[in-house]
Amino acid sequence: MVFAETPTQRPGIRLLVGIMGVVMIGCSGPSHLPAPWELPGAVLGNAIDNATYGARRGRVVAYLTENASVLRSELAVGAGIHNDRVMDLAGIPLDRRQVVNAEFRASPNIYLGKSPAEILDIEAVTVLLMVNGNR
Repeated sequence: MVFAETPTQRPGIRLLVGIMGVVMIGCSGPSHLPAPWELPGAVLGNAIDNATYGARRGRVVAYLTENASVLRSELAVGAGIHNDRVMDLAGIPLDRRQVVNAEFRASPNIYLGKSPAEILDIEAVTVLLMVNGNR
């Protein structure tokens, strides 16, 4: 007498079906997961985007650090050469700059330094600028 095999006798089949199901998720219409054949390009694209973002962020941090005292007063009034330059470095479009300056002025407890020696909270200002910059 021949008996049909049960799933417990062939655990590799369950694993294979599970892997195929996960792989096919990327093929099921709009999703945040790329299709499996797009993965190499997606990985490369993400690496390039991350490197570009990191370099731009580094330039913004360096400029903020070097010009903190001037930038504190320029950001407070929303105008000035250094203000324009740091917004250029962050990639903030001209139509968004007033919004960024208004946010800075509206929340000085977030963006100004927490101690007399600290002129600006560099990290907080960097985040404000980078969030509003072009991607």
